[in-house]
Amino acid sequence: MGYRALGSFFAHRGFITVIPDYRLVPEVQFPAASEDVRDAVNWIFNNVDLIGIPAIPAPDGGAIFVMGHSAGDMHTKNLTLYPPLSSTIQPRLKGLIWSGGGWFFDVEGTKFSAEDPTQYYYGSLEQQKEREPRALWNGLSDEQIKNFPDILLVRAEREPDFLLIAWEAMVPEIGKRLGEAPQTIISKGHNHVSANWALSSGQGEEWGEEVVKWMKARLN
Repeated sequence: MGYRALGSFFAHRGFITVIPDYRLVPEVQFPAASEDVRDAVNWIFNNVDLIGIPAIPAPDGGAIFVMGHSAGDMHTKNLTLYPPLSSTIQPRLKGLIWSGGGWFFDVEGTKFSAEDPTQYYYGSLEQQKEREPRALWNGLSDEQIKNFPDILLVRAEREPDFLLIAWEAMVPEIGKRLGEAPQTIISKGHNHVSANWALSSGQGEEWGEEVVKWMKARLN
């Protein structure tokens, strides 16, 4: 329900916004949730004529952005970093907005058990370390990095400590392989949840306006 605010915010700024669902643990494990996101993206690409709105120009199937937050961020990263999945995305994505998600999960001072949703999804601790976003990013070839969609990194000012630790590693690691620092946005005054819930409220929306600006710059 909360993501309706996000959908409304971007729709009112000219973007047809689709918020897909995906299966959860313990029903599924890696990479099933990312497959669900992949299926949604491919459906949109193949059914552009069905999602048009009479009052605005026809949708551009070549201008699809994918944004994920928290667990959705993790699944979006898996979608685009795990070659068996990324090779099955039909359109070439225009851009990726990774928001408030992990880069790796073995953070000092943080203990995950076998019952933890993250480790349950990825499998054993060894499998987790092979499948988490940082490992998948490092496993890409230079050619794959060269052809990667543009990346925008977003986080709240008041994220949990383990996400802030991962962020401090993620930004330079991505920048090193891209050859330049990725653009970042920090939603001031927000915690992990409030940034999305604030959209369409008229307050605390500045970060969303910056995302809109970033996307529109890639449509020119």
